[in-house]
Amino acid sequence: MHLSAQVRTGIGRNRHPGTPPPPREKTYVSGVNGGQHLNIYLSAALYAVAILWELGAQIRWQFEGGVPCIARLRAAAQKAYALRHHGQQRPHFAIPTASVGGASSSFEAMAVESWIDGDEICIRFPTGIFANGEGQS
Repeated sequence: MHLSAQVRTGIGRNRHPGTPPPPREKTYVSGVNGGQHLNIYLSAALYAVAILWELGAQIRWQFEGGVPCIARLRAAAQKAYALRHHGQQRPHFAIPTASVGGASSSFEAMAVESWIDGDEICIRFPTGIFANGEGQS
């Protein structure tokens, strides 16, 4: 009996090289640059809302016990954080974390709770993502 293995390159059959993969069903967050930025990969449903924000998103942090627990994104009134859709990454926002004390460190993408509240997209962060609440603004 002969078994053959297929090697997948990460490029979907219907995607051309350089075309990012589509958003997933759930929202994911990853820490990059040693925790200096969070990449927020919105779910397909939330992406459909954010893609309409011509000037990008502004962010408002919500705290619990001095540590960020929720990011609230809304359409920006002036140029702000752009929704990135280039390369081989899924569409995402790259949000700096310095104003909230920085994330603990870099970490792989993890699924997070997300929802719409009025005109804001809300993302809840798991405990332990942020080092501390120093530098809140």
